[in-house]
Amino acid sequence: RSGFGGASHRSLVQDFGVESRLGSPWGLAFDEANQRLLIADSLNNAIRSLDFETGLLETVAGTGEDGFADGGAATALFNLPTGLALDAPNDILYVADMRNHRIRAVSLSPGRYYQAEENRSSGGFTFDTVRLHGSKAELPCAVSAESSPLMQGSTGSGYAEFVLSFEDRIDFNVEATAGAGTYELRFRYADRYSEVRSPTQRRLRLRVNGVVVTHHLDFRPSARGAGSRSRFSWRSISTALTAGTNLVQLQVTGNWGPRIDLLYVLPPVPSVVTVAGSGTIGLPSPDDLVVPQTASSTSFAAPQGLALDQTSQLLYIADSENGRVRRLDLGAGTIRTIAGGAINDELTDGVAADSGKLFRPRGLALDTSRGFLYVSDSHHRKVRRIDLGSAPLSGGTITTLSGSGFDVADFE
Repeated sequence: RSGFGGASHRSLVQDFGVESRLGSPWGLAFDEANQRLLIADSLNNAIRSLDFETGLLETVAGTGEDGFADGGAATALFNLPTGLALDAPNDILYVADMRNHRIRAVSLSPGRYYQAEENRSSGGFTFDTVRLHGSKAELPCAVSAESSPLMQGSTGSGYAEFVLSFEDRIDFNVEATAGAGTYELRFRYADRYSEVRSPTQRRLRLRVNGVVVTHHLDFRPSARGAGSRSRFSWRSISTALTAGTNLVQLQVTGNWGPRIDLLYVLPPVPSVVTVAGSGTIGLPSPDDLVVPQTASSTSFAAPQGLALDQTSQLLYIADSENGRVRRLDLGAGTIRTIAGGAINDELTDGVAADSGKLFRPRGLALDTSRGFLYVSDSHHRKVRRIDLGSAPLSGGTITTLSGSGFDVADFE
């Protein structure tokens, strides 16, 4: 049996997939274009990304703490994220934030990676390309050694062999993709156990466009112990960038530093936003069964499964504890119930879906070619099908596909 991502201990450290730690992973979404798997790391309250090319598991959004906050990916808070739905053409990941009773949208391209690829020459080291989620981009990312010939850049499989002499530096030419403003700079680094030094020897000077931002950018040791592999960690700082290209420099102030292999730059725009839900747990308005309601003010009760009709920009939501499936019109910002809502129904098939009964619906799967939405009606122990084509506005009819509805039985 093979596992791609996650040891069995809870943690929120960027690492290789097989050595990383997950806290009850739940929903999954495959990003084919970038060859990565997006994971709702529910008990860690974060969204993770497993890169199939590098084998690295990294955090896309969330801090590891539970709570609620929109905004930048590094500061956004979730509370038990569960279902995921990917809008690949628009680089948006929708998240069912179960205990916040909200639906969130995470921008998957809010920032830009700058990763050096080594290219030796007789005169030293030159670097001219970076890898952006598996693609090549002509973005300048230079490493220069002012006083030492021993500094080298990441090859993609290691880290910068930096820093060995006073005044050595690493340079990044960073584009301010959203114009002038305050950007977050995230430097990824790692140590080997034998290379951990005192804090004063792990302090770098940060310059932007020749101006010193700080003389004391400290990098905490990331190594785990003697004989262990390197572990990735991040050092973040926010600073102002001007429109166009900015020269970001890390300069040695002592005689040592961490091994840095890339810079991730986040622009000054929110990358996590709420698209539905007020955060109040409870039933939606009774009118939700009749006409679309404003999505931002509606109520949920532990939303879980998601399914996206990317063409129509309709997001289907399993509103689990409310016993409903709801449809969010992302363009209009409205929502209504298309299945469930009945209180005393005996699981009648062939009736209008919005007048039928669901008991803790959880998983959803959408067949857009035939207009069917499949629902795992968990407490009824059935798989149901909603015929969206028969009545698009109300959700059409509902039918049982599998499951007798009896108590849990042995495997047959």
